[in-house]
Amino acid sequence: MVSVHFYDSPLGLIRLTCRNGALTELVFTDLRDEESSENLDTEVVTDTVRWLDTYFSGSEPDFLPKMKLHSTEFQKRVWELISKIPYGSTCSYGDIAKKLAENNGRMSAQAVGNAVGRNPIAIIIPCHRVIRSDGSIGGYAFGEDLKKSLLELER
Repeated sequence: MVSVHFYDSPLGLIRLTCRNGALTELVFTDLRDEESSENLDTEVVTDTVRWLDTYFSGSEPDFLPKMKLHSTEFQKRVWELISKIPYGSTCSYGDIAKKLAENNGRMSAQAVGNAVGRNPIAIIIPCHRVIRSDGSIGGYAFGEDLKKSLLELER
């Protein structure tokens, strides 16, 4: 069963999608395109809201809500590495490609960028912490201004 909930963050509206007791999507959205579900997946919604409240208060959450990722093994490996980027820090697409190449041979920053761009759980899997090798901000599915705001919040 799928349930949808909305969170009003200081940076905009966030839609949470849960399935069978796990968070499957967290994305910024411009509109409430449907009603929030009632009494479904309440534990994961409560945990996710608590995580977001902590994060937007300027602190690093010390827990994760239960998540279920539907992706390729490569995407999961990239997202796992992204999740290890410390709060308030950044890492380049190239750095992630080098880490992946240690175990898998040659890896391109472009392939990493494609996987980063498919991250379904924004902020919690901190794809906003991935920047270009030249130090520039790089792209973000929800816009570069929002990416800058998230990085500033963490500094």
